[in-house]
Amino acid sequence: MTSMRRLVVVLLVLTTSCSSAPSTVQTADQATTSAPSSIAATSTTASVVAGAPIEPEPRRPVPYRLLAEALPIGDPYTTAVISDAATYVAIAAGAGLDPADVDFDTEVVFVFNLAESSTPACAFLPVMDLLFDETEQHLYPLALRIDPKSMCVSIWSPYQIIFGVSRDVLPQGDFSIGVDEREPGGCCDDGVTFVAAGELS
Repeated sequence: MTSMRRLVVVLLVLTTSCSSAPSTVQTADQATTSAPSSIAATSTTASVVAGAPIEPEPRRPVPYRLLAEALPIGDPYTTAVISDAATYVAIAAGAGLDPADVDFDTEVVFVFNLAESSTPACAFLPVMDLLFDETEQHLYPLALRIDPKSMCVSIWSPYQIIFGVSRDVLPQGDFSIGVDEREPGGCCDDGVTFVAAGELS
């Protein structure tokens, strides 16, 4: 009888201990809810980066007709804007062009006089584009050298490029034209030409 009582006491103690111990087991739903999600954070970060506003490119190409290039004439680092047939006659004659090829009712002519080094690696490639910098309001030809990193001998020859551009695509406000995206340095004439708003319309 005494043994039976001891057994009952032991069972009661064990039952009380098990029921009072905190449960460390979580359901699948609880684990998913309480655990921090690094995957969700990564996805959110990626979407923010992907949705970030893209800054517009300030330089845009301007449609053109290439009338002449690589002509060994003109004063290096100078430019000209021609908006009438009478003025264009002399330019066309010097370049071997037909003056009647340009309709000045719908087009204007831009003349860019670059300078080409006698170093073969510094020679110009065929003109690639005519660009307008929206920030600087500046129009210039994209003329690249064969090897831009080469040291160029300071023996320069005239290199003239002539474009015909429709009046419909010209900038609306004041703008300038130059032989490059930047004005020439102190070594050279300032060949930038300024055009007032509406001057060529």
